[in-house]
Amino acid sequence: QLGQDALASADAYADQRFAARVVYINPGVDAQRGSVEVKLAVPQPPAYLKQDMTISVDIEVARRTAALLVPTEAVRDIDSRSPWVLKIDGGRARRQAVAIGLRSRGWCEITGGLNAGERVVTEAGADVAALADGARVRPLERSRS
Repeated sequence: QLGQDALASADAYADQRFAARVVYINPGVDAQRGSVEVKLAVPQPPAYLKQDMTISVDIEVARRTAALLVPTEAVRDIDSRSPWVLKIDGGRARRQAVAIGLRSRGWCEITGGLNAGERVVTEAGADVAALADGARVRPLERSRS
């Protein structure tokens, strides 16, 4: 929306980011490219910034100070009305309905259905397609790097 903060970088200077703010959003969608024109104001443009440079922009759409996250791969039917995970409960995989919030770069916010500290089955840890509700599982620690 208008006024949202953004961080931008010229592709030629990818390691140098600068602040920007959304000042215009075209109400129409370019159907051929599936894109929407957005204009940004740059209050302190870096000296290297020139017209017609390719720019990458991250627009912050929301921020959570504390969120429960699971790997996106752990959430089944993620785009449906009834997403779910296989929660590990007493050495067994149990289907658990969840409510999801924000999604980004391999992580999914869980806003309901799980509590902090509960474990879920991920693709990396098991052949999830072969697991049925109630199947025996053994938890493995996952690296958080």
